[in-house]
Amino acid sequence: MRRHMKQSRQHEHRVVNVDPTAVITTRHLVLRPAAVADAGEMVEVLADRALYEFIGGEPPTVAELEHRYQLLANRPIDAEEIWCNWIVRLAIDQRAVGFVQATVHPNGATLAWMIGVKYQGHHLASEAAQAVTTWLVRHGVDQDRLTAHIHPDNRASQVVAARIGLVTHGQFDDDGEALWTFGIQDRTAPAANSKRSVSLRGRNRRALSHLPFGHIAQRGSVSSQY
Repeated sequence: MRRHMKQSRQHEHRVVNVDPTAVITTRHLVLRPAAVADAGEMVEVLADRALYEFIGGEPPTVAELEHRYQLLANRPIDAEEIWCNWIVRLAIDQRAVGFVQATVHPNGATLAWMIGVKYQGHHLASEAAQAVTTWLVRHGVDQDRLTAHIHPDNRASQVVAARIGLVTHGQFDDDGEALWTFGIQDRTAPAANSKRSVSLRGRNRRALSHLPFGHIAQRGSVSSQY
């Protein structure tokens, strides 16, 4: 009991110092905060309809991306919920290949990632997601409270999640997506339940109305490829 209380107090007093304007670098990638100037390049990355098989919706237009990136740029940093949106670029030539997002909140963070179809198969999603996970933990986010929500048929997303250390505990959110986490899943979490929803597509469209060009806002993984 004493050990449990000590761990609980550690969670409560954890200081999170996340800067959504930070640049993250890896061996092969550079993750830069999304900006309006990225819209023209990203509209091509996100143009393939195969990316929306599990999340619904349509590829964005340049105007839509510009508008939503501008909204993100103008959004004040909120201590209760910080939106981090990175464009994933190849280090060798700075070419945009996808994005990673994290919604950081008092109870942890949720992750999402998407790599353009023609750039898949090179473990870029895994490298980018791992980099963001490491960065979040380094800046105070409790690793045991990092989560991703993955469609049960999205094998590619499941592989990426497993590669960065996430596991699923057989719980599903209200959209029927499996909850993946580093720690033991909190059974009292309001967004999860033990039964799979029978309705996916309609709810996903509403929940992902800002994706993949705005933000997940309390959601986790969208469509990820290796």
